[in-house]
This record gives sequence, C-alpha cells and structure tokens, in this order.
Amino acid sequence: MDIGNLDVEPLGRYHDRAAFSCDEPSLTTYLRQQARQDVERDLTSCWMLCVPGNAEIIGYYTLNATSIDVSRLPPELAKKSGRYKVVGAVLLGRLAVDSRYSGQGVGSHLLLNALRRVLRTTLHGIAIKAVVVDALHERATRFYEKFGFERIEDAERDVERTEADPVYLVLSLKAIREIFPHEGAEPAQPEEG
Repeated sequence: MDIGNLDVEPLGRYHDRAAFSCDEPSLTTYLRQQARQDVERDLTSCWMLCVPGNAEIIGYYTLNATSIDVSRLPPELAKKSGRYKVVGAVLLGRLAVDSRYSGQGVGSHLLLNALRRVLRTTLHGIAIKAVVVDALHERATRFYEKFGFERIEDAERDVERTEADPVYLVLSLKAIREIFPHEGAEPAQPEEG
C-alpha cells in the first residue's frame, strides 16, 4: 500500500464505519457508534484515511479544542506560558488503524497529518500552546514518545495509576513547527486594493 496515494478527509455519511475494526475495541466502537453524532454536534472533528473514491476506512483520528493547566506541563513548556494559569491546546482524542493495515506506517502517517492540520489551523488565527493526547496504554505511549510527546505530570493520577489508566502526553507547538519547518511561516497578507 502506498500511503502517499491515500486521502485524509472529514468523516462523511458514505464512509463504511461498520467495516472498520482495530485492535482496541473502544476505538472501533467509537467510530461505529458515536463519531457521527459527535461531528454533527460540533464536539469533534473526525478525519478518515481512505483510498480516493473508496468508502473503506484505513484509519482515523479526532481533534478537539481543549485547555490545559500550566502546572501540568513539562517545566520548560510551563516556563514559556507567561502568567497564564491555563493555556489553549488541541486534544488528539483518538487515533486508530484498521487491523488489516497495522504495521504499515499508517499510524505514523495519521499522526503527522493531524499535527500538520493543527499547525495549519494556528496560521489562521487560533492560538494554542500544544497538542495533548490521552494514550490508552503504555504501547500507545511509546508510539507518541517517538514523535517527541512528553508525559504530563498529574500528582493525583500518578499515585493511583494502573496499567489500564490513560497516560497524558503533550507536544508543544514549537516542536510541531520543527517537524514541519516550511509550514510554520506566517500566511501571505492579502493585497490592499
């Protein structure tokens, strides 16, 4: 499969959600039963990776606006947050790959597409400090850490944390700009007429 020939597009009624199945049952169930309603209620944006013109979903991710308490951020990022106690962020709420396509780089492709989409959004007037993720388990945590995500400290959760608890991670907008150095420039100003 040539990932470069695939499209990432918003969830539409024509996408075959029922055929999607990944190794994490909660992510399969979400896409099949809840994603459409969340999109229609403006609670999330949901992006499908598909072969152009095909309803089959190879993978998907969701993005939501959120905020994060600066005290939870890694010290270097918190230090650069000024006097704000809470800063804007984007939540990468879900990222899943159909089991038939696992191990083929699809997850990495989806993550990079999501980060690029976030970066492009910031160029149109929406300020954020970072992207945050609730990784479902340690295996997912290691995946995100390969891309520079850092664990977010949460004293209350760390005391009681079990292997089944999500791991909270963050990646600064600055780090995203470094991943895509040619996309972080200011957009061209319109010509005055």
